[in-house]
Amino acid sequence: MSAAFHSSFLTGMKEQFRETLRQLNIYAPQKKVIRNYDANIYQNKDDIIEGLVEQIDHTVLFQKTVEYCFSKHINKFIDVNISLYVFLLILRLAKKEWLLQC
Repeated sequence: MSAAFHSSFLTGMKEQFRETLRQLNIYAPQKKVIRNYDANIYQNKDDIIEGLVEQIDHTVLFQKTVEYCFSKHINKFIDVNISLYVFLLILRLAKKEWLLQC
């Protein structure tokens, strides 16, 4: 599928999306959740909203996110998107990480 996801074409809808998210009951995560916008951890409701809004017109940092996980010795991943690209990226980076430890 080809679309304008994560690009400047969607910048104009960010404020409406932010206001929609503010109306929802969003709670701080009980487990660590990593934003694919900047590979940082969501901390609270405002942080979640801003992370979701900012990823609208920014590229997602799958590789940086996976590398962050490996740096924190996290080796279990849940990808709610079921993306073959992300799966193969994790496998490739896991192999690289394993080789560096040998």
